Amino acid sequence: MKKAQLGDVYAFRTERGYRIIHWAYYKEKHGKFVRIFPGFFDEIPNNIDEIINGECAYIICFDAPKAYKKGIFILLKNSPVSDKYPFPKYDINYHDYDDYGEFEICEFLCHQNFEEFRGNPTGKGLPPKYQNIKLINAIVDPIWFLYLLSSDFDLHHWNLFYPGDKWEEYEKKYGDMIFGKGKDKA
Repeated sequence: MKKAQLGDVYAFRTERGYRIIHWAYYKEKHGKFVRIFPGFFDEIPNNIDEIINGECAYIICFDAPKAYKKGIFILLKNSPVSDKYPFPKYDINYHDYDDYGEFEICEFLCHQNFEEFRGNPTGKGLPPKYQNIKLINAIVDPIWFLYLLSSDFDLHHWNLFYPGDKWEEYEKKYGDMIFGKGKDKA
């Protein structure tokens, strides 16, 4: 198995097809950040360079090399992130309150100067200047991350960020994949 390194591009097989993940950034004291690309592919696509040099659906903190070492991700290639996609200056967080919630927009690493906006789980309510923020201010565990990869979640469908009453279903499915069948997930 090849040693994981910054710039690795992975595929993850879901029931709906493959998802493409790019370990694009590392921030000391904050961790590894991956770019998640939109869509599901029946086969691992041949145009990986075209995909990773395009816009991602979102960016989130996740230890992709660990998933690769466990055999969950398939290593496709290594490619540094394009200069046209520097690490974002702002991140976004959504707090769900029934049909409406609050979006928080913060400067990454600062989190002192932030703005809040009311909106709904489809992402409506954000001013246009913040609608292209890709970095999610969230820490997700491996089960939750694999759920996100398998779902239609993107920054326009915040109602899909947490699986809600289906959490146990995903915990069983992905917990067995991550920890081994029948192992304690605690």
